[in-house]
Amino acid sequence: MLAGDNAYSYVNESLGHQSLIDHMFISDTLYGSLVDLRIINDPCNLSDHLPVVGKLKVDTHVPAQLHTTVSRRNKQLFKTRWDKCNLNDYYCCTDTALRNVEVPVECFVCPNGFECVDHRISIDNYYNGIVQALHFAACHTVPVMSCSALKAFWSAELDSLKSDSVFWHNVWNEAGRPSNGILHRIKTSCKLKYKLAIKEAFTAYDHANSDELAHHFLNKNIPDFWKTWNKRFSKNLASHMTIDGHSDDSEIAQVFADKFCSVFYDSDCNMSATQEYVDEFRRVSNSKGFEYEHCVSRIDVVLVDECIRDLRRGKASGPDDISAEHLQFAHPSLVMHIKMLIQLIFQHGYVPDGFGLGLIIPLVKDKSGNLNNSDNYTAITIGPVIAKVMEKVILKLCQDNLCTDDLQFGFKQGLGCTNAVFLCRSTVDHFTHRGSNVYAATLDIKKVFDTVNHYKLFVSLLKVGVPLCIIAVLADWYSKMFVMVKWNGYTPDWFPVRSGVRQGSVLSPNLFNVFMNIFILNIRKHDLGCYVNRSLVSCILYADDVILLSASLTVLQDMLHIVHLTACDLLLEFNVDKSYCIAFGSNVGNLPSLCVGGKTLNWCDTVKYLGVYFLSGKHLKIDFDVIKRKFYSACNCVLSNSHCMNELIQLELQESYCLPILTYAFSGLRADASQVRELNVCWNSVYRKIFHYNRWESVKCCINGLGRIDLTHILAFQALKFWRNLSQSTNRTLYNTFMVF
Repeated sequence: MLAGDNAYSYVNESLGHQSLIDHMFISDTLYGSLVDLRIINDPCNLSDHLPVVGKLKVDTHVPAQLHTTVSRRNKQLFKTRWDKCNLNDYYCCTDTALRNVEVPVECFVCPNGFECVDHRISIDNYYNGIVQALHFAACHTVPVMSCSALKAFWSAELDSLKSDSVFWHNVWNEAGRPSNGILHRIKTSCKLKYKLAIKEAFTAYDHANSDELAHHFLNKNIPDFWKTWNKRFSKNLASHMTIDGHSDDSEIAQVFADKFCSVFYDSDCNMSATQEYVDEFRRVSNSKGFEYEHCVSRIDVVLVDECIRDLRRGKASGPDDISAEHLQFAHPSLVMHIKMLIQLIFQHGYVPDGFGLGLIIPLVKDKSGNLNNSDNYTAITIGPVIAKVMEKVILKLCQDNLCTDDLQFGFKQGLGCTNAVFLCRSTVDHFTHRGSNVYAATLDIKKVFDTVNHYKLFVSLLKVGVPLCIIAVLADWYSKMFVMVKWNGYTPDWFPVRSGVRQGSVLSPNLFNVFMNIFILNIRKHDLGCYVNRSLVSCILYADDVILLSASLTVLQDMLHIVHLTACDLLLEFNVDKSYCIAFGSNVGNLPSLCVGGKTLNWCDTVKYLGVYFLSGKHLKIDFDVIKRKFYSACNCVLSNSHCMNELIQLELQESYCLPILTYAFSGLRADASQVRELNVCWNSVYRKIFHYNRWESVKCCINGLGRIDLTHILAFQALKFWRNLSQSTNRTLYNTFMVF
């Protein structure tokens, strides 16, 4: 069946070997449809293996009922190069373009406000005009380059060698492909020179990267150091992936779209939640009014400009293809336009349709897990950057209303996992050291970020005093949220999002905290659980991670019943398979079963809370073996990528990537001297590996000579800083607990 002149599919030019070893398997049914089979000898193919191409004549008719929506793909991915842009040209161009944007002056004097429908189109047009002006300015002044246009190591010399190789290959081909003689030698020589030059160019580029890393490190230019590091070692996990058995990018994009779409539900379907929101909205409206005049008066140029400057550069653009750079490098008149746009939005309670659009980027949850399983991916939504500016404005307008209980540690400035772990550990120690048992339950809520009912969320915001005009804006905004998945340039159809808080949003963490705060308030209302120094410490939250603490099994069961009723009221559901109970104390055997919502929780000897493994026993202990395994795994990964670099750079990488694994939340834990020594041995092994010390040799002099301290002193120093912060903490529960210890 083989057609053409080639009788071989493998050619080793340097050794002069050739053979027919490449093949393809087809079924007996398709064999009769095979009309052509040939080997392609392309001059641009640098591999020793030549592609085998078969041509089949088959019926490709698909029944109408099997047709599916075809994903769209941008044929080529482009990147806006702000580093190559003349910013002064962009500045002037935005000035000219924004002068042509028509401001809907009549909307500012509208007497109807929220009830006005006629001006909604004007607000949409105004927003679209601003976006188009920024696009116009960027298209004329900012260079755009294909993401795959250039290899980092490519040069003009390689272009010349490639041309020579292709030219002589074509001459050799037209001469009948002689297997020896002058043409064959010239063709082979040009190809080998071309391949060798590519290899040498890549090696030189690799060494130049190492030199560049060393240069940035020695000059203490840390941002450029990490930029160079990420450019060299960060891998695009989305390339050549198989997800749930699908390898085609369009099919993978559709798999993620179906998966993420199935998580959401329509909040309007729950009539009781809708009616509760309507009643609460009407009650607040009758008592306080919309308060939009007060909010609009606080939105000025200074506030909007501050919010624009807070945006981080270098981030991916949303569905409008506008990034933070478009706003920050533009003419100051843009600030005035955005200010007026936000004022109109507040005045009319109407958000432009473009604000509701978002791009979902699937991100890996656990890089050490199964990368081929869609369950190992989470959705991060990228929205329009002007919408992000308005989120920041809303956050500043109602930040006093979004304060939550001291027992909520998630998404709060100055607080983190270490504080939550410290409070949990200190509470258990307070009781067990006095001879009492402590019973804990760690609870997991199913897909809580994606299943928050919008109307329940709005009611919780109304009850904490968020101005009614902001609630109306959020309600309109959440009613028009549409997203689509983006995977390697493929984008399936848009689908609506009618539940949940948008991940990746600036405002969402604060809204979510207010929503989850209801669990703590209901526990406080019943006054159940552990007390430490007259502070209730029975329901600790870090975002959606919930842990309940009680010195009584009966009380813990009552608390489980309360949080179950709260979850039912908020239309949430606990995941019993990921929720566990654990006991600490001298007598914790043969414990009765506890349940939440009629489902039994398992008693465990080990539970994971905020990345820390708690061990059951007379006192709370930590499983450091897990920490050490993670640490050694990370060390080996970094060492394998940095073995050719300067020793100090390797050490810097280890301190940045691996040391935090050993120190994570350690200040909030209680470890004995032997455990600290074990961790110190782990960190000393890094010095031994980098500076080639034997196992029996001390690295103390090396550490001191480099102006560093060993892990024992690092942990002690971090603990002192942590305790100092606790002594000055405005969180009264943390402060009262700290004063006991």
